[in-house]
Amino acid sequence: MNTNFKIFSTGAPITPWTLPTPPVPDESPPAAPADQAVLSGNTAAAEPSAAPTRGKGRMIALAGLGLVALGVGASLIPGPTGPAHTGISTSTTVSRDGGQKTDAQAPTAAPLTIADTQEVSVPLGLEEVDVGWTPTARPFGPSASSVRIQDQTRRTTRTTEDGRQVGLSFAQSTLDLGGGKTYKADGMGWATEQFANEAQQDWQVVSTMEPAGSAGRFASVKLVEGGFTGQSDARETTYRTIDTKTGEAVTLDQILSRADFDKVVQDVQNILERNPDGGKYFQDADILREQVGSSFAIYEEGGRTVLCVAVPAANVADAGTVARVTFRLPSNAVQ
Repeated sequence: MNTNFKIFSTGAPITPWTLPTPPVPDESPPAAPADQAVLSGNTAAAEPSAAPTRGKGRMIALAGLGLVALGVGASLIPGPTGPAHTGISTSTTVSRDGGQKTDAQAPTAAPLTIADTQEVSVPLGLEEVDVGWTPTARPFGPSASSVRIQDQTRRTTRTTEDGRQVGLSFAQSTLDLGGGKTYKADGMGWATEQFANEAQQDWQVVSTMEPAGSAGRFASVKLVEGGFTGQSDARETTYRTIDTKTGEAVTLDQILSRADFDKVVQDVQNILERNPDGGKYFQDADILREQVGSSFAIYEEGGRTVLCVAVPAANVADAGTVARVTFRLPSNAVQ
C-alpha cells in the first residue's frame, strides 16, 4: 500500500520552527529602590539572556560549513563489512554525467572553525510524506556541475571444493568530485572477501549511485546496495549526501543544530507510527535515528531548498522502497 499525502492539505497543525529571537535591549529608566518600586500591568522585569552555547562541530553556520564525516545507517542487507578484496579485474567502465552543463562556478564556502560554530536553529517546514515510495534520480544542479559518476563492473571467480567454477559480478559506482577527490560507498565491501572464502554459486552484487540533486557545497546521490549472495536477492535503496569540498559523506546532525535534528527524527517517527504502513520502515528508535542521520538528500527545487529524508524498508519484501519525508529549508541554510 502506497500512502501519499501532503501534510499541508490535511490541515494538521504544524509547529513552525523559528530562529531564536535576540533579546530586546531594556531602555526603561533605572528601577526604583525596593521600598519604592511600583508594579504595572504592562511592565515586567526582563530576565538576562543566556549567551549562546558553543557547538561541537555538529551545528550549522549559515555562512558556510566545515564538515568531514561518514554516515552509515542500519541495513537489512546481511553480511559483515570489511575491506574490499584485491585482485579483481575491471571489465567495464562507464562514465555518466549526472549534472547540468553550465559555466557557473560552484560557490565557495566561507572558512569555518569548530570553535566558532554555534548552535543555530533554522526554520524548517514539514512538507510532504510518501510511505512506500521508490526513490528516483534527480540531476545535479549548477553548484555540482563538475561532479561525475563513474560505473565499473568487476568480475572474479573461485573454484569450489568439488571443482566447479563460480563467479562474482560486482557493479560499483564512484563519485568523481574533481580535484582528485572521489567517493565510494562501502556497504558491500565485505562481499568480495566472503565470496572468495565460501561461495558455492554465482553471486551478483551492486553498490551503484545516481544523481539525487545538489545544494550549495553538497551533492546527493541515490544509492542502491545489495544483490544475490547465496540466499535472497535484497537491494536496499537510500540516499547519501557528499561534501564536494572534502569528498566525504556527511550526516544530518552535522548540518542541522542538535535541536533541529532531534525534531526531524521525532517528526519522522510520529509519521511512521501513525501511518498504516509505517511498521514496514520503523521498528526501532535508535536505528531510525541512524537512518534519518545518513539517508537524506538536499537539493534546490522551484527556488526552495528541500531536505528529503528516506527511511529504507525494514524487510526484504519491501526492499528498494522508502518512507519519504520532505522538509523546506531556508535558502541560506546550506552554503
